[in-house]
Amino acid sequence: MSELRHRVSHAPARACAGLLLLALGSAFAAGPVQPSAMPAAEPGDSAWQIAAAGTALEAQAPAVRRHEDLLFWTLPGGQREPATAAHLLIAAPYAQVQAAVRGVVQAQGGFQEGNETSPLSYLPDDWGRVLLSRRQDLRAALAERFAQPMLQAAVEQGALTEEEARTRLQQARERSDWAPQDRAELAVFRETRYAEYCATRSERQGMSGRLELRVCVFDMTAAMGHATTALSIERTDNYANPDYSVIRQITQFNPLGGASQPSRLSQRVVPAVLFQAVRQALAASVPQQPVRVAASPLAWTQPPQRAGAAPAIAFVPPRNDVPLLPFDALPWDALGGELATADSGARYPRDLLALPDGDLLLSMQVLGGTGASTRLWRLHHDGTRWQTETVWQGEGGAQRLMPDAQGSRVWFLAGAAGESAVLYAYDVASRRLHRYRVDGEGSDGYARWELDAAQRPVYFDHSYAGGGGAFGSSRFILNAPTAAVPAADGPWAFAPVFGAPRQALMDAAKKGNAQLWPVRLRDPHALWVEDAQGIAALDPTSGRVLRAFALPQRFGRPDPADASGVAPWVPTPLGSLQGRWIASGFVLMLADHGTGTPQFAPSGASKAQPEARFVGMHVLDMDDGRVRLSALLGCADALKAAARSAHGRLLALGSDAPAAAGPQLALWQIAAAQTPLRLASPARGSLNALAFSWDGATLWALTDGGLLRWSLPLALRDPAGAGSYPEHAKY
Repeated sequence: MSELRHRVSHAPARACAGLLLLALGSAFAAGPVQPSAMPAAEPGDSAWQIAAAGTALEAQAPAVRRHEDLLFWTLPGGQREPATAAHLLIAAPYAQVQAAVRGVVQAQGGFQEGNETSPLSYLPDDWGRVLLSRRQDLRAALAERFAQPMLQAAVEQGALTEEEARTRLQQARERSDWAPQDRAELAVFRETRYAEYCATRSERQGMSGRLELRVCVFDMTAAMGHATTALSIERTDNYANPDYSVIRQITQFNPLGGASQPSRLSQRVVPAVLFQAVRQALAASVPQQPVRVAASPLAWTQPPQRAGAAPAIAFVPPRNDVPLLPFDALPWDALGGELATADSGARYPRDLLALPDGDLLLSMQVLGGTGASTRLWRLHHDGTRWQTETVWQGEGGAQRLMPDAQGSRVWFLAGAAGESAVLYAYDVASRRLHRYRVDGEGSDGYARWELDAAQRPVYFDHSYAGGGGAFGSSRFILNAPTAAVPAADGPWAFAPVFGAPRQALMDAAKKGNAQLWPVRLRDPHALWVEDAQGIAALDPTSGRVLRAFALPQRFGRPDPADASGVAPWVPTPLGSLQGRWIASGFVLMLADHGTGTPQFAPSGASKAQPEARFVGMHVLDMDDGRVRLSALLGCADALKAAARSAHGRLLALGSDAPAAAGPQLALWQIAAAQTPLRLASPARGSLNALAFSWDGATLWALTDGGLLRWSLPLALRDPAGAGSYPEHAKY
């Protein structure tokens, strides 16, 4: 084994990129922008070392059999990995560098050499991104050509607001990942050419192996703003797989597919002999300039100025220095009726709803001797004990119970045995149950539905428009009743109201869910939706966007460059017209230091760094779009339930604590942006739903073991009134 040699490059810390929002207009109003000069010390240079191939590769690898030294990248923690390619950069004229490299190639012998010039649009590997990251004028030209017409069409068709279009245009002007075919459509990329020199050497290895060594030199002056040359060195080793066996392939053949053993293997390496010789030749030819080395050209991209950055997150976790509010537990056997007689392991609670008169509606799937069925019960306390009345029983459904604004009628979707799900309306006063079969659009029993401002069910779906349009064909569909609620049970016709093109502008989200879905908020003036960028208000008759507000990141590891995407595993967004806010759930992977308040992981942190899934809700002001509160419940797999009080003064969140430690719950005062008290909870059990009572005196929780009840202090009670009612949502 050869002696281990190493070199480490120390990169300066990256400065935070500022935010710049440019007006929508010509990118060339102030003339072309000159390329950014390469600083004296480039960030991103890779730490490297030279070591024997046998320290990392298998014994049958050609580099090991040839007893070669290879280039390795030095990783955190003292680890290393073989380089698959080496990229070099030096501030020197192309002709001077090419001559130095050509001298090395000719000295080592056996290379075939070639020179050519190519359009700037087809720079190799990731050098095109390096070019664009340093050339604002070229980025702006691409944005003008491809993004601006689409954004103008989006504004005209009501898919984006003008402010959103301005932000997106500026984001397009900061993009460096434009495809070569896009670049090739602009004359400046076709007419500007760069010089390139490549030398290749092909060698045989054993009976059937072949080693393809390649070194290339090309002019990067157009990107860097002064004489600069880039190089790449790599070798591809193709050789027979020593473990391959025809007999084994036949005997282990899987007709259903699956991985098969290849007869040949391929591996990319960087031979130290050529790498070191090139470096030494460059040092001798251009002694005054350092030779930079990186695993990828992307190391030398310049970070963009971020436009339209998402709001920063300031978590508000539950306080520990406030009074603890005890709970009353109502296990199933204390509620009487079938709730008491069913086997405890056969109950699967679905939803809970408080009624204006103090009664409760509770839906549950029950397993019995004849199979599974879903029940909906009305619970009434007569002053002495609980009475249980069956409202409905069927095969499945009743997952969500939704009252109208007066609490006089409760809607749910369910199905009897052998039939599709239908809409049911339960009259609270008369205790009568009405049944409506949805005809036309929206009749799918699995479609998403909500109550609109007229207290009618409306359905939401996604579809595609013919022809695609200027910016995509995805549409967000609203289906509404064509007539009032029928007087008698029977069919009820629904038809599309609009297909909002805004959906097409959200499909590019890289994290979470990209689909639009409604906020649980019955606003007569707007249909509020959650989308990949945040919260938007749509015209309820046309689907045109009226307003749009960005939300902080809702899903994944914190990413300052991309906060898009709707979080999974959270309840439907919840809003309050009286409180003028909308709450949207988040599920973020954060560094957990055991302090009770998680921290954002450092930028570029290793995946091995301890992280945990934390849940909560961002509370957005409906009028000005500011984030009033980022309520952080804690560490959990999902945010299972949310509920608001009648006027939106209180927001309750709940989920299951880690390690099966029972429900975890918290209550926030929206105006104060803090938790006024702590909610005690049992050490065991799983949460299903939360609900405030209409008189504001009680917070209810539905768990797998029964009901929990907290009696709220007088100062916190938020009773319902004209036009105000409590609301809840669950995952």
